[in-house]
Amino acid sequence: MTKLRKTGPVDQLFSGQVRPRKPSRHSSRRKKPTEALPADLAPLADVFVAGRKIEKEIEFKIRFAEHQIKDFCLRRFAELFATTGRRPPSIDYEGSQSRFTFIQTGRINLTYEKSEALRAMGLPMEQWTELKGLRVNTAALARHELEGRLREALEAMRLPEETLEECFEPVLQLKETFFDSLVNWLTRARPGEKNPARFTYEVLRVLQPASQVRNADAPGLDADECFKLIRRAEISPDAAEELDAA
Repeated sequence: MTKLRKTGPVDQLFSGQVRPRKPSRHSSRRKKPTEALPADLAPLADVFVAGRKIEKEIEFKIRFAEHQIKDFCLRRFAELFATTGRRPPSIDYEGSQSRFTFIQTGRINLTYEKSEALRAMGLPMEQWTELKGLRVNTAALARHELEGRLREALEAMRLPEETLEECFEPVLQLKETFFDSLVNWLTRARPGEKNPARFTYEVLRVLQPASQVRNADAPGLDADECFKLIRRAEISPDAAEELDAA
């Protein structure tokens, strides 16, 4: 009869088998004694800890409110754009106790994914992109020993396509005429489009052009009242999922 060999801690460690977790030793330890802060620092400790406790809540509410407001402003921008055929200027908005100016810029971080998404919507992006520059990967150049040959014409190098793609990354941007041409293109290419404002909004959502909110102010509220306003604001539990999906 074969005698079973006992396994020690090292054997178990390298056994490759799932083992039950042992209870933490820290759970049975006595609670550490606390030390009182100096009297002049105790109130600041309260401010620090209380602030940390509500910081995440306030930041989340601000992010959610900003997302909802900017989304409305973008929809309104698209509506005016599609209606007039001209790019709208900055728009001043006011809330019950606030006001701000919304500016929709033309700055867009153009990516392949955005371009493909718009092509899927029927928008021929190749009409409105232009080469802005080339981003050179100097580490890749060194790895392929191309420093000395960079002065020569790339055509004469006869490099493999994958090497060129690794060393040189085209930097594209939309032409300045894109926004002015968008509505005209929509009119010609989609004469039966029932909701041009919605289509324009969807295009802008894909491109995510940079927008700005300036002159934000709540003239009738002081800092304490602003804080109370945020604390009182009720936001749906589904807001976090909506914000993450945006």
